[in-house]
Amino acid sequence: MSTEEHSVAELTTKVGLVFQNPEDQLSGVATSVYEEVAFGLSMLGFPHEVIREKVLDSIKKVGLSGFENRSPFSLSGGEQQRLAIATVLAIKPEVLVLDEPVAQLDPIGKSEVLNVIKQLKKEKLTIVIAEHEIEELATFVDRIIVLYNGGITATGSTKDVLTKVEMLKNIGIDSPSVTELTYVLNNEYGFSFKDSPINLSEAIKIYKALGNLK
Repeated sequence: MSTEEHSVAELTTKVGLVFQNPEDQLSGVATSVYEEVAFGLSMLGFPHEVIREKVLDSIKKVGLSGFENRSPFSLSGGEQQRLAIATVLAIKPEVLVLDEPVAQLDPIGKSEVLNVIKQLKKEKLTIVIAEHEIEELATFVDRIIVLYNGGITATGSTKDVLTKVEMLKNIGIDSPSVTELTYVLNNEYGFSFKDSPINLSEAIKIYKALGNLK
Protein backbone atom coordinates (compact mmCIF):
# COMPACT_ATOMS: atom_id res chain seq x y z
CA MET A 1 0.00 0.00 0.00
CA SER A 2 1.38 3.39 -0.99
CA THR A 3 1.75 6.27 1.46
CA GLU A 4 -1.14 8.05 -0.24
CA GLU A 5 -3.39 4.99 -0.01
CA HIS A 6 -2.45 4.54 3.62
CA SER A 7 -3.31 8.18 4.36
CA VAL A 8 -6.73 7.87 2.70
CA ALA A 9 -7.52 4.67 4.59
CA GLU A 10 -6.54 6.31 7.86
CA LEU A 11 -8.57 9.41 7.03
CA THR A 12 -11.75 7.37 6.55
CA THR A 13 -11.63 6.39 10.22
CA LYS A 14 -11.22 10.00 11.34
CA VAL A 15 -13.50 11.93 8.97
CA GLY A 16 -17.10 10.95 8.27
CA LEU A 17 -18.85 12.33 5.17
CA VAL A 18 -22.62 12.66 4.81
CA PHE A 19 -23.92 13.27 1.28
CA GLN A 20 -26.65 15.68 0.23
CA ASN A 21 -28.90 12.85 -0.99
CA PRO A 22 -29.30 10.18 1.74
CA GLU A 23 -30.04 7.49 -0.85
CA ASP A 24 -26.48 7.92 -2.10
CA GLN A 25 -25.26 7.14 1.42
CA LEU A 26 -27.30 4.01 2.06
CA SER A 27 -25.94 0.62 1.04
CA GLY A 28 -29.02 -0.53 -0.86
CA VAL A 29 -28.62 -4.07 0.47
CA ALA A 30 -29.66 -3.68 4.12
CA THR A 31 -33.25 -4.60 4.90
CA SER A 32 -33.49 -2.75 8.20
CA VAL A 33 -32.24 0.39 9.88
CA TYR A 34 -30.15 -1.74 12.25
CA GLU A 35 -28.49 -3.61 9.38
CA GLU A 36 -27.82 -0.36 7.52
CA VAL A 37 -25.87 1.14 10.42
CA ALA A 38 -24.12 -2.17 11.09
CA PHE A 39 -23.07 -2.64 7.45
CA GLY A 40 -20.02 -0.35 7.49
CA LEU A 41 -18.88 -1.62 10.87
CA SER A 42 -19.01 -5.23 9.69
CA MET A 43 -16.92 -4.28 6.64
CA LEU A 44 -14.33 -2.85 9.03
CA GLY A 45 -14.21 -6.12 10.95
CA PHE A 46 -15.66 -5.10 14.30
CA PRO A 47 -16.86 -7.99 16.49
CA HIS A 48 -20.61 -8.56 16.82
CA GLU A 49 -20.94 -7.27 20.39
CA VAL A 50 -19.10 -4.06 19.54
CA ILE A 51 -21.21 -3.56 16.42
CA ARG A 52 -24.43 -3.87 18.41
CA GLU A 53 -23.30 -1.30 20.97
CA LYS A 54 -22.17 1.18 18.33
CA VAL A 55 -25.30 0.71 16.20
CA LEU A 56 -27.76 1.26 19.05
CA ASP A 57 -25.80 4.27 20.29
CA SER A 58 -25.71 5.87 16.83
CA ILE A 59 -29.41 5.22 16.19
CA LYS A 60 -30.26 6.82 19.54
CA LYS A 61 -28.17 9.91 18.77
CA VAL A 62 -30.12 10.63 15.59
CA GLY A 63 -33.52 10.03 17.20
CA LEU A 64 -34.35 6.77 15.43
CA SER A 65 -34.64 4.46 18.44
CA GLY A 66 -37.57 2.15 17.80
CA PHE A 67 -36.92 2.19 14.04
CA GLU A 68 -34.32 -0.61 14.17
CA ASN A 69 -36.48 -3.10 12.24
CA ARG A 70 -37.90 -0.62 9.73
CA SER A 71 -36.80 -0.76 6.10
CA PRO A 72 -34.51 2.18 5.23
CA PHE A 73 -36.64 2.79 2.16
CA SER A 74 -39.86 3.11 4.17
CA LEU A 75 -38.47 6.17 5.95
CA SER A 76 -39.19 9.79 5.12
CA GLY A 77 -36.47 11.95 3.59
CA GLY A 78 -35.58 13.48 6.93
CA GLU A 79 -35.48 10.08 8.61
CA GLN A 80 -33.27 8.71 5.83
CA GLN A 81 -30.87 11.62 6.27
CA ARG A 82 -30.72 10.97 9.99
CA LEU A 83 -30.05 7.30 9.22
CA ALA A 84 -27.24 8.34 6.88
CA ILE A 85 -25.75 10.40 9.70
CA ALA A 86 -26.04 7.40 12.03
CA THR A 87 -24.06 5.19 9.63
CA VAL A 88 -21.23 7.70 9.80
CA LEU A 89 -21.43 8.29 13.55
CA ALA A 90 -21.06 4.55 14.13
CA ILE A 91 -17.38 4.69 13.16
CA LYS A 92 -16.82 7.43 15.78
CA PRO A 93 -15.24 10.03 13.47
CA GLU A 94 -13.29 12.95 14.88
CA VAL A 95 -14.75 15.23 12.19
CA LEU A 96 -18.22 15.07 10.64
CA VAL A 97 -18.56 16.66 7.18
CA LEU A 98 -22.05 17.29 5.80
CA ASP A 99 -22.70 18.32 2.21
CA GLU A 100 -25.89 20.43 2.13
CA PRO A 101 -27.59 17.98 4.51
CA VAL A 102 -31.05 19.61 4.41
CA ALA A 103 -31.17 20.76 0.78
CA GLN A 104 -33.64 18.09 -0.35
CA LEU A 105 -35.85 17.98 2.73
CA ASP A 106 -39.27 19.39 3.58
CA PRO A 107 -39.55 21.78 6.57
CA ILE A 108 -40.23 18.98 9.06
CA GLY A 109 -37.35 16.84 7.83
CA LYS A 110 -35.07 19.87 7.77
CA SER A 111 -35.93 20.72 11.37
CA GLU A 112 -35.31 17.12 12.51
CA VAL A 113 -31.89 16.94 10.87
CA LEU A 114 -30.80 20.36 12.12
CA ASN A 115 -31.82 19.41 15.66
CA VAL A 116 -29.60 16.32 15.42
CA ILE A 117 -26.67 18.42 14.18
CA LYS A 118 -27.17 20.92 17.02
CA GLN A 119 -27.14 18.09 19.56
CA LEU A 120 -23.98 16.57 18.07
CA LYS A 121 -22.32 19.99 18.30
CA LYS A 122 -23.00 19.98 22.06
CA GLU A 123 -21.06 16.72 22.28
CA LYS A 124 -17.92 18.56 21.10
CA LEU A 125 -17.81 16.79 17.75
CA THR A 126 -16.12 18.91 15.08
CA ILE A 127 -18.70 19.51 12.34
CA VAL A 128 -18.10 21.02 8.90
CA ILE A 129 -21.16 21.91 6.80
CA ALA A 130 -21.09 22.88 3.13
CA GLU A 131 -24.23 24.94 2.55
CA HIS A 132 -25.59 27.59 0.17
CA GLU A 133 -28.60 28.62 2.26
CA ILE A 134 -27.13 29.92 5.47
CA GLU A 135 -30.20 31.27 7.28
CA GLU A 136 -30.84 27.97 9.08
CA LEU A 137 -27.22 27.77 10.24
CA ALA A 138 -27.09 31.25 11.73
CA THR A 139 -28.44 30.07 15.07
CA PHE A 140 -25.71 27.58 15.92
CA VAL A 141 -22.56 27.58 13.76
CA ASP A 142 -19.44 29.17 15.26
CA ARG A 143 -17.48 30.07 12.15
CA ILE A 144 -18.14 30.59 8.45
CA ILE A 145 -15.80 30.38 5.48
CA VAL A 146 -17.16 31.89 2.26
CA LEU A 147 -15.79 30.28 -0.90
CA TYR A 148 -16.15 32.02 -4.25
CA ASN A 149 -14.40 31.64 -7.59
CA GLY A 150 -12.09 28.99 -6.24
CA GLY A 151 -10.87 30.95 -3.22
CA ILE A 152 -11.75 32.18 0.24
CA THR A 153 -13.65 35.47 0.05
CA ALA A 154 -14.37 35.88 3.75
CA THR A 155 -13.83 34.01 6.98
CA GLY A 156 -14.61 34.74 10.59
CA SER A 157 -17.24 34.34 13.26
CA THR A 158 -20.78 33.73 12.06
CA LYS A 159 -21.87 37.23 13.02
CA ASP A 160 -18.87 38.92 11.43
CA VAL A 161 -19.47 37.21 8.10
CA LEU A 162 -23.26 37.29 7.89
CA THR A 163 -23.46 41.01 8.64
CA LYS A 164 -21.36 41.79 5.54
CA VAL A 165 -24.59 42.20 3.56
CA GLU A 166 -23.19 43.98 0.50
CA MET A 167 -20.20 41.69 0.13
CA LEU A 168 -22.39 38.59 0.29
CA LYS A 169 -24.93 40.01 -2.18
CA ASN A 170 -22.14 40.77 -4.66
CA ILE A 171 -21.31 37.07 -4.85
CA GLY A 172 -24.92 35.87 -4.88
CA ILE A 173 -25.42 34.96 -1.23
CA ASP A 174 -28.28 36.30 0.88
CA SER A 175 -27.72 37.20 4.51
CA PRO A 176 -30.42 36.07 6.96
CA SER A 177 -33.71 37.93 6.46
CA VAL A 178 -33.48 39.86 9.73
CA THR A 179 -29.92 40.93 8.88
CA GLU A 180 -31.01 42.28 5.50
CA LEU A 181 -34.03 44.00 7.07
CA THR A 182 -31.84 45.82 9.58
CA TYR A 183 -29.43 46.78 6.80
CA VAL A 184 -32.30 48.29 4.77
CA LEU A 185 -33.73 50.11 7.80
CA ASN A 186 -30.35 51.68 8.52
CA ASN A 187 -29.42 52.59 4.96
CA GLU A 188 -32.75 53.49 3.40
CA TYR A 189 -35.02 54.57 6.24
CA GLY A 190 -32.71 56.46 8.55
CA PHE A 191 -32.62 54.06 11.47
CA SER A 192 -29.43 53.74 13.45
CA PHE A 193 -29.18 50.23 14.81
CA LYS A 194 -25.69 49.80 16.19
CA ASP A 195 -25.94 46.04 16.15
CA SER A 196 -27.10 43.80 13.34
CA PRO A 197 -29.03 40.61 14.19
CA ILE A 198 -28.39 37.31 12.44
CA ASN A 199 -31.39 35.41 13.81
CA LEU A 200 -34.90 36.14 15.05
CA SER A 201 -34.14 36.14 18.77
CA GLU A 202 -31.39 38.73 18.29
CA ALA A 203 -33.69 40.82 16.08
CA ILE A 204 -36.44 40.94 18.71
CA LYS A 205 -34.01 42.21 21.35
CA ILE A 206 -32.55 44.85 19.04
CA TYR A 207 -35.90 46.13 17.78
CA LYS A 208 -37.41 46.24 21.27
CA ALA A 209 -34.52 48.45 22.35
CA LEU A 210 -36.02 51.22 20.21
CA GLY A 211 -38.87 51.44 22.67
CA ASN A 212 -41.48 51.04 19.93
CA LEU A 213 -42.25 47.41 20.72
CA LYS A 214 -43.57 46.10 24.00
